[in-house]
Amino acid sequence: MKKKAKKARGKEEEIQNQSIANTEGFVLEVVLQNSNGGGFNQPSRSSVQCSLAPAVLSGGASDVGSQEVPSQVRGESVRAGGQVVDRDTSEAYHIIDIQEDLGMTFKGVGNEDVTRVKEFERRKIRELVQAEHLDFLALQETKMDVIPNNFVQRLWGNSDCGWVYLPVVGNSGGILSIWNKVKASLVFSFIGEGFVGVCLQFVGELRCCYIVNVYAKCNLRAKHRLWSDILMSKRGFGDGLWCVVGDFNSVRDCHERRGVGVRSVGGRSTEMVEFDNFLNDLELVDMPLIGRSFTWFHPNGVSMSRLDRVLISSSWFDVWGNPNVWVLARDVADHCPLVLRYSSLDWGPKPFRFNNFWLGNREFKEVITKAWESQHFEGWMGFILKERLKGLKGVIKEWSGRTFGEVEHTKK
Repeated sequence: MKKKAKKARGKEEEIQNQSIANTEGFVLEVVLQNSNGGGFNQPSRSSVQCSLAPAVLSGGASDVGSQEVPSQVRGESVRAGGQVVDRDTSEAYHIIDIQEDLGMTFKGVGNEDVTRVKEFERRKIRELVQAEHLDFLALQETKMDVIPNNFVQRLWGNSDCGWVYLPVVGNSGGILSIWNKVKASLVFSFIGEGFVGVCLQFVGELRCCYIVNVYAKCNLRAKHRLWSDILMSKRGFGDGLWCVVGDFNSVRDCHERRGVGVRSVGGRSTEMVEFDNFLNDLELVDMPLIGRSFTWFHPNGVSMSRLDRVLISSSWFDVWGNPNVWVLARDVADHCPLVLRYSSLDWGPKPFRFNNFWLGNREFKEVITKAWESQHFEGWMGFILKERLKGLKGVIKEWSGRTFGEVEHTKK
């Protein structure tokens, strides 16, 4: 079921950014109860892990002779070996060219090499999901017109996932949001030009959680529309837990960009001022980055910018605590993945403390001997030793509790 809601522009006195205030309104497509949203489980509170990852390589070449097709990304023609290819395949060829410049030779670059590069990027995303135990994944620049069920499940690693996506426009863009449907059920999704939003009901949390996945175009006029639509969406849907993530293709000030010339007045360009006003109007926390100061790197190694962000509402902190945003190392993409992590760390099992006063008890040696000889394990020697020590630890703790009570816990 789909509903299209048109919101006419009223008085925009609250909006400081004049470019946003002059927007004539927007069309927002709201999709209710998506079939891929998954079921709602019994409450069991958990923290939401969120990731912002680089593009998913996909697609293939279409043989149309030597015709040139203008790209909508950088105004270039996308060609490879007499074929017009999609931007994704062109990037794969570009990566192979860089590898050859570094001395990595191939016995003929063809479809197998391109497929290998694409599969490598998909595998890295799948490994990221599994290593970070993600509950939500936001992808930009999928460059896919249709995203099938099996493709999403391969990326996520299993079928316990829901998703919504925005198709590619021309040779650029495409947005995909995936979440763990065991922990969250989809209430509705809302889609606009350059963003995909979902309203999720996480287990154990009564309030709705809105997560917006953003991919901004380079065109400033398109950015103005995007900023206005996101701002109106947040104000329209009202109270809830908000997280806006993605590639905004803009920076707030000159410190977030290096090796890139910009026309500025008083140290900041007009776009920087407008983007900063938009972020302030959202009333979300622009999470600081850990690990790296920049998220996008030009292949020349000189130009770099902080184009990607994670914005969180104060209500999010109230429910799930204070997270950190880590910038991970990039692989074949020009953007670094961002991961929202929480400070609760698994330090492993607590170390076993040996108390010297046990040696003064005549029963201790007998307890150790019987426990050691009664255990039987099969496997390699390291495994057997580990399991025997684990079993011995349990026997000693039980014996010490019976014999000495809680004396060891009261020692200073």
